Amino acid sequence: MNTLDVKSQLADYISSCAFAPLALPPMPTPVRAYTIRVPQPFSKPVLELSQALLEGNVLVTEVDQGGSVQELLVDNPTLSYLLIYEGSLLKGAKQNRVVNATLLLPPQSKKIIPASCVEQGRWRHSSPSFSSSAYSSPQFLRKSIRNQIHSKSNFLGCQSRVWEDIHAYAERKQTFNSSSDFEDIYHRSNKTEQLFPNGLSVPPTEGILVETKGECSLDLVANQELFAHLLPQLVAGYEFPYQESPPLQWEEPAKEVARWITGGEVVTLPSPGVGIDIRFKTDQYLMSALMVEDEVVAFGLTLRGT
Repeated sequence: MNTLDVKSQLADYISSCAFAPLALPPMPTPVRAYTIRVPQPFSKPVLELSQALLEGNVLVTEVDQGGSVQELLVDNPTLSYLLIYEGSLLKGAKQNRVVNATLLLPPQSKKIIPASCVEQGRWRHSSPSFSSSAYSSPQFLRKSIRNQIHSKSNFLGCQSRVWEDIHAYAERKQTFNSSSDFEDIYHRSNKTEQLFPNGLSVPPTEGILVETKGECSLDLVANQELFAHLLPQLVAGYEFPYQESPPLQWEEPAKEVARWITGGEVVTLPSPGVGIDIRFKTDQYLMSALMVEDEVVAFGLTLRGT
């Protein structure tokens, strides 16, 4: 699939999605949100990682006894595909990690996947395998890893930059621990910057777009049940941006996002699972998508930032 085909197919897909304004409770800072309904769900049977881990259907471990900081081993013995969403935090084994990219792993497979360490000060087993966190990575960490993957054209990104980002966050929040564990830092930090401290009630949907203080975040999975599993973690990771930008002006989000896609710089990479990983970069935005056999599996967007 060439660059023009990629842009055209994804732009057409997003244009055909239904963006509906979501009524929010009164908030001291203006926040806009939209639910997103896709024109057609992804056709294959799929499990979502956090739910599959909770039910004991899949196993995530270090790649071997010695471990590898930026790689994990995922064993999916089920008859379904396994969706692993970018930004998912995993706890346990030799150190906590964040998943670098959205992946779809085949049924009855064992795959090594790219990840980044979010716990610099520990390298010893706390458990034989990983469990899922209640949080997804906040946007500052997800956009940083997106930037790294696009710039380097590989899924490992830059581990030292991830540690720098976490250290800066801990300094800003004045919250520390002995192993520099981001999941714990985020859990204990001052939550006055959290957009939805009491959660968010959302009607059935395959995606959500949230905008505040000029910061824009979009997450979409073309399967309503899977997105429902992911949504509480995503919502728990939404924070007011540290730096305020001019508010975004748009009347029709679907057309605006499609326009960003067609104007973006594109990088395509074979996914470590199945399908094609697609990265878009504009002057303002970083976007990522996963396509399998010409079907959109997932799409995400953040402001570029650093």
